[in-house]
Amino acid sequence: MELRELMTEIGFSGDTIPIVVGSALCALEDKNPDIGRDAVLKLLDIIDESIPNPIRDLDKPFMLPLENVYSIPGRGTVVTGRLERGIIKKGMECEIIGYNNYFKSTITGIEMFHQILEESRAGDQLGALIRGIKRDEVRRGMVLCKPGSVKAHDHFEAQVYVLSKEEGGRPRPFMSYFQPQMFSKTWDCAAQLYIKGKEMVMPGEDATLELKLLKPMVMEQGQRFTLRDGQVTLGTGVVTKVLTDLNPQERVDLEKGHKKKKDKDSE
Repeated sequence: MELRELMTEIGFSGDTIPIVVGSALCALEDKNPDIGRDAVLKLLDIIDESIPNPIRDLDKPFMLPLENVYSIPGRGTVVTGRLERGIIKKGMECEIIGYNNYFKSTITGIEMFHQILEESRAGDQLGALIRGIKRDEVRRGMVLCKPGSVKAHDHFEAQVYVLSKEEGGRPRPFMSYFQPQMFSKTWDCAAQLYIKGKEMVMPGEDATLELKLLKPMVMEQGQRFTLRDGQVTLGTGVVTKVLTDLNPQERVDLEKGHKKKKDKDSE
């Protein structure tokens, strides 16, 4: 009854949601099958009945945000991550974008949970062997994608919700030219923001921001992200419009401004 009340409080249908009582330990030790093995099988059946399969974007060009990079002796460089959309097959051409870098390569092997595959679909957690790329040339945060399907940008407009102090956000407002750290997909990058339509943003408010990244990163309209200031989560938002990229001089000015802020913070 307490569990059902709790589920109702957080927005679920607590009176009708199925609850299975069981013990994973009993299932592992093959004891008390009523709460052990049988309960686990019952749980799996209810999951199949109650939780719909997620919709996968299989028709779109493939995109794999990189989570880790490994070097396997005798084989080459392997990148791992969850395939966000599309289908990849062994032998397909690919490109790796991010952190002001760009590489073209070919996928020479696909592996998922120690099984070698000929293809992999959106939602799979996989490792892809890529030809001719060194281990130190790629890093977490880059994106493996179909050639020409995505681009890196460093200037965009976004709609952001700023967390209140009670939600774990900043207790104080912030103004334009504040420089938080932006996290999206598997990458993070320093950003400078400009507030549109007002002078400052109070905790708990929505705001339209224009952000400029320190380095061009893979960015698309509708992409979600989180802004953090040190150990504090500032807010969360969605990209509403990709703007013209910064020219070289603007990027130099942005990097200088970020360095000045770091020096000031250290003082």
